[in-house]
Amino acid sequence: MPLCLTFIDLKKAFDTVETEAVLEALGNQGVPTQYIRIFRELYSNFTTRVSPFYDDITIDVRRGVRQGDTVSPKLFTATLEDVMRRLEWDNMGVRVDGRLLHHLRFADDIVLITPSISQAERMLADFDDACGKIGLQLNLTKTMFMRSEWVPDAPFSLNGTNISECSSYVYLGREVNMMNDLAPELGRRKRAAWGAYKSIEDVEKKTKNTRLRAHLFNTTVLPALTYAPETWALRKQDENAVSVIERSIERVMLGLTRLRQVRAGIRSSTLRQQSKISDAAVYAKLSKIRWAGHVMLQNDHRWTRAVSDWTPRNVKRTTGRPPTRWSDFFTKSFKERYDALRVSRTDRTYWTTLAREGDKWKDCWRPLSIPDDQRESSIPIKIPFRDCPTRWGSAFTLICDILDSLPAFEELLTSLKMDPFEEEEARSLRAMNTFLEPFSHMTKQVCSQRATCSMDIAVGQTLIKKAERSTHSTPFYFCELLHIRT
Repeated sequence: MPLCLTFIDLKKAFDTVETEAVLEALGNQGVPTQYIRIFRELYSNFTTRVSPFYDDITIDVRRGVRQGDTVSPKLFTATLEDVMRRLEWDNMGVRVDGRLLHHLRFADDIVLITPSISQAERMLADFDDACGKIGLQLNLTKTMFMRSEWVPDAPFSLNGTNISECSSYVYLGREVNMMNDLAPELGRRKRAAWGAYKSIEDVEKKTKNTRLRAHLFNTTVLPALTYAPETWALRKQDENAVSVIERSIERVMLGLTRLRQVRAGIRSSTLRQQSKISDAAVYAKLSKIRWAGHVMLQNDHRWTRAVSDWTPRNVKRTTGRPPTRWSDFFTKSFKERYDALRVSRTDRTYWTTLAREGDKWKDCWRPLSIPDDQRESSIPIKIPFRDCPTRWGSAFTLICDILDSLPAFEELLTSLKMDPFEEEEARSLRAMNTFLEPFSHMTKQVCSQRATCSMDIAVGQTLIKKAERSTHSTPFYFCELLHIRT
């Protein structure tokens, strides 16, 4: 559909707005007179002093709101609201379910929404004239516009100055583009996440408590990595990209490299059990689910609800597969759930209808909100080898009985008389051969069934090293390492 977005930047907006314009805006919006009188007294007799050539000069300040004051953003927002009410934009903007949406604003971050460049140029000129009356000026070097491919190219200028066109723009900390491509934003999230981790790296290295380290990660790195995930239209490749970024930081937290992880055969799920951090992809999905439920409960004609339910009219869809929509995550999830339960199409409830029922909406996603087992004990769980999934066949069960008796093997390792000049690996291998000698026919049976699954010397050495390090976790490490051979 034809869409043109004009991003407006104001020059020192909070410092240049006139005080009288602020007080007048408060009166126009029905603020009680006693509050207006308090603000008038607060901003009266407000002076600043400069000393050129050692001569003090006192200047009355009649512009700007106090920086750092908690009420200052409210005062500026009220002033800008008064400006917008005076503009005659009733026939401007993009039609959304019978209403015209012509702009969005958050404090001094304003974007004009129009179907053409000519309309955007006219609206920008009107806004510039209205801002000049209250002391505000536009920064034309940073004011830019972005258009979709259905908007014809045309000159865009204001007071003889050309407005620059951009392919993407960072608005409210989120990079937006007309292609709805999340990859550039994920690149920014990656840099922000690493920057957040560097800020806590020294504290994290000195902290031995695993839960405290996970809490530091979840409160600093995770919000930087998943900033504004409620607006994401996640594809599978985007999900993988977020997980890759998180795992790379997780390995640094645990003092591990990717090469060492591969050589040792440690799964990413094992690292997650040790680090106990929250999954970024799941966190992003839960944030989106929570936001969708919040939006659908609104019944006061807000634009968030209207745009979420909106289906463009009189717009011809292009050929080919459409890009991923924001709502596709909910539509696909409920379709898979209904198909699994074999619910007939007539009995299915659309996700927007279900989202209006808060308790039912939460129950639908409760399994997703439960973390795997990363909040359990940091000690790896002892998994009997007979219960581990494998493709080795029935002969593997016999070896499982052997490996489940590893305490006996460790006792044998300590009781054997070892040569003090013997290498550690050779000593361990000799102990393993002594321990497994009565069951050599079982080992040969396994190897004959699948030759590629036989344990070579390198794997054997790794197994023994893991066995020597810890008694309680040995079966777990054996399970992980043996699965590499499959």
